Amino acid sequence: MAKINEYPLERFTFGDDDYYDIDYWDGAVYQSAKIKGSTIKAAMSGGGSILAADGQVMPADRSQDLASFKLSLRDGVFTLGTVDADFGSIFQATKDSGNTYATIKTKTNDNAALILDINTADVTGAGNKTAFIQFRDAGVSKYIFGTNTDGVANFSDNSFFISSSAQLTDYIQAIDRDTESFVIGRQVGNPLNDNAKFLINNGNSFDTTELDNVLMLSSRDETKKWSVDKDMVMSHTKAQSLELTATDRGLLLNRVTTAQMNGIASPTTNEIVYNTDLNGLYRYDGAAWVALSAGYGIIEVIRDSDNGVPTYYADLQTAISTTYTASESSIVNVLSNIVVNTDIILSDNSNDSNSLIVDLNGFEIKNSQSDSTGIFKIVGSCSNLNVSVKNGRIVKENSTGGFTIDVGGTKNRVSFENLYCLSDGGTTLDVSNTGYEMDLGGSIIENIGGTYSIFNTGTGIIKNFIAKGTANVTYREDSGQLACDFITINSGSGDALFTRTSGLIQNFYAYANSGSTIVPSGGLPLLKSFYAYSETGRVIDATSNSYSAFDFILENGSSNTDYVIWSTGVGDRENNRGSIINNGTGNGVFSNNGTKMSYVDIYQNNSSYCVVARGNTNLYKYCDFTNAGGATLIDNQQSLGATFKFCNFKSELDTASGHSVITQNDSFIFENCSFEVVNSSANCINAIASRTTSIVNSTFKGATTPINANITVTASTDLSNGNRQI
Repeated sequence: MAKINEYPLERFTFGDDDYYDIDYWDGAVYQSAKIKGSTIKAAMSGGGSILAADGQVMPADRSQDLASFKLSLRDGVFTLGTVDADFGSIFQATKDSGNTYATIKTKTNDNAALILDINTADVTGAGNKTAFIQFRDAGVSKYIFGTNTDGVANFSDNSFFISSSAQLTDYIQAIDRDTESFVIGRQVGNPLNDNAKFLINNGNSFDTTELDNVLMLSSRDETKKWSVDKDMVMSHTKAQSLELTATDRGLLLNRVTTAQMNGIASPTTNEIVYNTDLNGLYRYDGAAWVALSAGYGIIEVIRDSDNGVPTYYADLQTAISTTYTASESSIVNVLSNIVVNTDIILSDNSNDSNSLIVDLNGFEIKNSQSDSTGIFKIVGSCSNLNVSVKNGRIVKENSTGGFTIDVGGTKNRVSFENLYCLSDGGTTLDVSNTGYEMDLGGSIIENIGGTYSIFNTGTGIIKNFIAKGTANVTYREDSGQLACDFITINSGSGDALFTRTSGLIQNFYAYANSGSTIVPSGGLPLLKSFYAYSETGRVIDATSNSYSAFDFILENGSSNTDYVIWSTGVGDRENNRGSIINNGTGNGVFSNNGTKMSYVDIYQNNSSYCVVARGNTNLYKYCDFTNAGGATLIDNQQSLGATFKFCNFKSELDTASGHSVITQNDSFIFENCSFEVVNSSANCINAIASRTTSIVNSTFKGATTPINANITVTASTDLSNGNRQI
């Protein structure tokens, strides 16, 4: 007979009438017994019956005490619990009578804490739920995930709970049914304390200083507020508000077009969006979308009559129009970038004797209309009006002409300070105001591809500015009394300074790329204390007019092939106390009738000439002419000439052709002049054909033959070696 304990039970085939030996423990020693095969088979198949201790089958509702535990199957409920009535069951599986849901739960005598609930009805009787996993804390409506280790809601890692006494660790989500607050991350501290922190998981670990991605945070508790700092650390403190504390970033709202904004269905009153078409914040006032500034104001107006109490406006023209009061002093503060579509009138005839300051506070006013409208305009005749615009950007885009800033009228006192004004067409600043000084306060006036950066036809004073751009003319001065303390730069092909005034233009720097730097085109302008430079164009182009220049430096670029000064105008004016530096390959000065120079030094290093003189009324006094590459002077037309007094001529070209002066004229006159060459074979004065030249009290140095044989010198005294004295 086989012993049953000698083989794995699952490998046996039991005969119904066979007997099998078994060993069992009787509590003291092992005993042996014989059991019939049919009995063993019946016990293994079970048939759903459980036998009591006396071997009888238990009834349908059955319960078995197992030492200190109880096993019970009664009324469709399977329960595993203790005999201790104070604790109740530790496990229970059941389903409701309608077979609508099933639960697996722990059960206490006071209440039930659900472990797994697959339920179509909410366990608290409010609302409907789909399948979910939850805990319910006995006696309160709290829902938790995790393992309660000590009965006081102190949970292990990867669990969480919201409770009045909870000290929590890492978790994913907590839902407080009473306050409907949602939390993602970790809580540090007691949630009732003001310093409780809700931190966000950064993907690898929880960190108190570097956090990511908050999904939602809300509360019905009006005594609390949520505070989010730059590290996305959320603090729950007293007060009903959301506080953002970052100092290195902003709040980015949803951005919509006008069509999208108007398409929002049933917007809530005071709902806010950023309109990308209108470049501004808009709110819904209950009936329509309006600019956020409407009723709140992005333009502040402070008037004397309001005793310094500010009023706020959404529209710039509306704000400025409130200052049209005689003898009123007003300040208009712009507090945001503004887009306009027509000129803003800064004054009219009604606001005489008042003072207006428009402070842009670093913001920009822009007009992008494809037309000739501008941004600011001053009109009227106000003898005591003072208008100042400062601290910002004024930009006209898509200009088809007109003026970006138009300063007109008579006797209006207008000033700028720290402005950047730009236009891509027309004229950026037009000044036709008469009678008073206009200080631009170091402002930059730029025009790209238009007509003028500044066009001044006023009769007052204009000063302290930078005009720049690629316009036809950067700065045009037509009739002012004085223009001073400015810089004008044309980086395109246009001219830097075009003038028709008879007034004074002084203390300035002028630069041109390929155009002319200074163009005297009318009147008799006086240019004083300036530096002018042209890369490839003429520095002064006086083709049709004369001028006077004092205390100047004129210079051109190394690739320049043109004249530094082209002077064919008529007039008794002079160039005094200046320097001309010719770095290019062309001639230095072309002078026609009426050109006069005193105390001017001309230096160049090329095979051209320092001066090409034409005209018998040209006069040069106390000038130094030096050419490191050739002759200093030539007269290019017979029967005309020029007079040179107390002038020095020096050629530094060390060849036989390094003559100091070449004459093609019968009427050159030299008085008290000196001539010098470095090569003895060169002439101090040379003529390629027979010429007559007048020389008075002059000296020659370095030449074996100072005066070429083609020259007949009119003199009363022969000083030998070709030197003559009249």
